[in-house]
Amino acid sequence: MSASAQPGLLWRLSVNRSAAGGAVLLALILALAIIGPLLWPGDPWEMAAPPMLWPGEDMANPLGTDVMGRDLAAGLVSGARVSLMIGLVSTLIAAGIGTLFGALGGFYGGSVDAVLMRVTELFQTVPSFVLAVVLVAVFRPSVATAVLAIGIVSWPATARLVRAQFLLLREREFVLAGETIGMGTPRLILTQILPNALPPVIAMSTLTIAHAIQTEAALSFLGLGDPNVMSWGTIIGGGREQLAEAWYVCGLPGIAVVVTVLAFNLLGEGLNDALNPHLQRR
Repeated sequence: MSASAQPGLLWRLSVNRSAAGGAVLLALILALAIIGPLLWPGDPWEMAAPPMLWPGEDMANPLGTDVMGRDLAAGLVSGARVSLMIGLVSTLIAAGIGTLFGALGGFYGGSVDAVLMRVTELFQTVPSFVLAVVLVAVFRPSVATAVLAIGIVSWPATARLVRAQFLLLREREFVLAGETIGMGTPRLILTQILPNALPPVIAMSTLTIAHAIQTEAALSFLGLGDPNVMSWGTIIGGGREQLAEAWYVCGLPGIAVVVTVLAFNLLGEGLNDALNPHLQRR
C-alpha cells in the first residue's frame, strides 16, 4: 500500500478507540473550563449557601457546598481552568528543556552527550514529587512556582526519548545529504532531524500533562498550592476532615482529576498508535 493511500492522521485517530474516548472526555473537561464560568459565575471562595448542602438538595447550588458554604460547582470550574493551564504550560517547559538536552546529546554524542545525560540522571535520582515539593516550598506557593517546579521535574523522560530519536536519525540518508550540501548544525537539527523526532514526543507530552495535573492536585492537597486560586486539590484537601459526613466534597473533584488524567492517557495511547507506523494496522 503506498504512503499516499494510507489514511491520514485524523482518520487514524478517529477510528482508534483510545484516542476517540480520550478526545470525548477531554472535550467535556474543556467545555467545563470554558463554559462553566458563564453557568457558575460566582467567586469560588465566597460563601454561597448554607454549609454542607448535598448535591441536588438546592438547585441554586446543584453540586452542593463545602464546610464553608462555598459552591462546589464554581470550585470545580475554577479547578478545571487551573489544572489544564498548569498541565499545559508545565508540559511545554518540560518538552522544551527535554528536547534541548536530548537533541544536543543525541546529535553531538561523545563528551557532550555524556555530560548532558549525567545531568539528566541526576534529576532522575531524586523522586520527582519530592523535588517539586521542595521547589514550591522554597520559592513560595503560587501558580507560577507550581508550573516551574512541575516543568523542571518532568523533563528527563522527554530528554531520553529525544536523544534516542536523534541517535536513530543522525546517520540517516537525508541527514547525510543535508550535511553534503552544506547545511549548518542548527539547520540540520531544526529542519531535518527534529521534525522526524517529534511524533513520539507529542504522544509522550499528553502523558506528561496527565502527570502534571496529578502533581498539581497533590501539591494543593498538601497546602502547597496558590492560596488565591481554587483548584481540585485544594477542594479535596479542605474536605478530607468531613469525608465520613460529606464524601462528595472530596469525591467530586477527585472524579474530575481521574477523568482528566484518564482522558490524556487515552489520547496519548491513541496518538502513539496513530503516529507509530508499526502500530497503524492494529
